[in-house]
Amino acid sequence: MRMWKTLRRAPWSIRLALLALLAVVLMAVFSPIVAPYNPEAQDLLGRLASPGSTSTLSGYHLLGTDALGRDIFSRVIYGARVSITFAVLGTVVGLVIGTLLGLIAGYVGGRIDHAIMFLVDVQQSIPFIVLCLVAIAIFGNSQTVLIPLIGLAGWEGYARYARAGGLAARNSQYVLASQAMGASPAQIVLRHVLPNAVAPIIVVATLNVTGVILLESSLSFLGLGVQPPTPTWGSMISDGRQYLGSAWWMAVMPGAAMIITTLSVTLVGDWIRDMMDPTIRQR
Repeated sequence: MRMWKTLRRAPWSIRLALLALLAVVLMAVFSPIVAPYNPEAQDLLGRLASPGSTSTLSGYHLLGTDALGRDIFSRVIYGARVSITFAVLGTVVGLVIGTLLGLIAGYVGGRIDHAIMFLVDVQQSIPFIVLCLVAIAIFGNSQTVLIPLIGLAGWEGYARYARAGGLAARNSQYVLASQAMGASPAQIVLRHVLPNAVAPIIVVATLNVTGVILLESSLSFLGLGVQPPTPTWGSMISDGRQYLGSAWWMAVMPGAAMIITTLSVTLVGDWIRDMMDPTIRQR
């Protein structure tokens, strides 16, 4: 009930962004039902059909077809499944690793804190796309490699916020009382330190989804992400580059889907941050 009241007070842009995200998620989950065609089915006689055209063999194409006669709308929908999967799993990987290391650094301190923060500084000083290229060259580009690799893209942000929560709670009275009662470090971290860092970590996770989607799309655009024939937004944009003059919809349609999704996630993440900020919430 409280959440519904909060949504009713949200600006129209936030409600529109939430609806767009809900639509993308539903399309990703129910893509076999929503997609009108098999995204890999080819119709060479109907190749490069413009949006809204009808092919004699495959039928009506809302967003047109690509150079192999594949339906763009169906491929955009199946591409959403890949992007949402990587966004969720990649964010979870980064959140777990970063939060765990940050809590350890903040609560334990000393050399462990310096070592973890050194890794954070190294991560932030090197463009992550370069590290991805090196890792893919060594381990390959299967999904079992790409998901944890992409998940490492934003772990340093979680680590910094979790460390701040650990530093703030380490010398608090309730933590000292728990230590006096014989609570183990793991119990103290999970029961007392982690709850103080949950709110900013949730905000960082929401905003980091955009970065994960863009990173996966960038790797697919370079031909290093999910391999054909699986459709992804990045690979569709890459395939459509050479047809921008004659078949602009090949690149514009998946690009528009990516822009709408990332913009919606950013707006919702910024709204969640404002809702969790007591100084803004009390205005």
